[in-house]
Amino acid sequence: MTADPTRPAPPPPRVLHLAMLGSALVLLAVVVILRATRMQDLTLAPEAGRVVGLLAWGVTAVGLVATLVLQGRVEPRRPEQEPGAWWETQMPRLVAAWAVAEGIAAVGAVALLVSDNTLAAAAAGGTGLALLASLPPSKYDA
Repeated sequence: MTADPTRPAPPPPRVLHLAMLGSALVLLAVVVILRATRMQDLTLAPEAGRVVGLLAWGVTAVGLVATLVLQGRVEPRRPEQEPGAWWETQMPRLVAAWAVAEGIAAVGAVALLVSDNTLAAAAAGGTGLALLASLPPSKYDA
C-alpha cells in the first residue's frame, strides 16, 4: 500500500501525546492559580456547584471506562509488522483514548473553576492526567 501524496502526514505520536498532556497540565495549573489567588471568582451558586460536581464525577466514570475500552482495542504490533504501518492503523484508537483522557482533565479544571466541589474536580483532573500519563506512545513501541 502506497501513501497518498496529497494527504498530509500525521504528527508523530510522541509529539501529539506530549501536546495533549501538556495542554491538560497547563489548563489545570492556570485554574489552580486562579482559584488560589482569587483573581477571578467564577464560582456558581451552591446548587449549581453541586450539579457541576455530580457532572464531573459522571464524566470521570464514563470517561475512565471509555478510555480503557479504547485502549483495549489497540492491537499489539506483530513482530513482522512495520512500526509505521502499525501506527497508521492504531493511532486513531490511541488518539481517541488520549482525547477522552484530556477531556476528563478539562472537566476537572472547569469544575474547579466554577464549583466548590474540589474533590470531584481533583478526581476528574487527576484521573485525566493519570490516564494520559499511563498511555504514552513508548508503551506501544515494543
